[in-house]
Amino acid sequence: MANPKIIESLSKAVTNKPPFCTGTVPISSEEAVLFYKHDKLTSWLNLSQATESQLKSLTEACEPATFGRNKKDVLDESYRKARKMDTEDFASKVNIEKLGVLDRIKMQLLDCSDNWKTIRAEAYKLNIY
Repeated sequence: MANPKIIESLSKAVTNKPPFCTGTVPISSEEAVLFYKHDKLTSWLNLSQATESQLKSLTEACEPATFGRNKKDVLDESYRKARKMDTEDFASKVNIEKLGVLDRIKMQLLDCSDNWKTIRAEAYKLNIY
């Protein structure tokens, strides 16, 4: 039989809010521009109007991406075929703060009592699936 104190403790820890948020944010065609480099070549594309050839070039400029399995980095393209590009190799014109994304995330994830807390966004990698 379950211990009532443990159940009460777990109930207090669980909130009605999920630990994530989702959504989409419209961006202008000007903001959809992505600049990138590979080897000694540079290129760019407008993600809102990208051709199949441009997307293929971007994909080829990326490296195979590993994923975590059993506390190890694994490369298994039969399971997940993904590519990645490190932040020093790309730049985007998207301004997350200006679009209100951080405010939306803060509103959805933090409770009113945590309203004083700040959050920030930073690029980690460009992932392509």
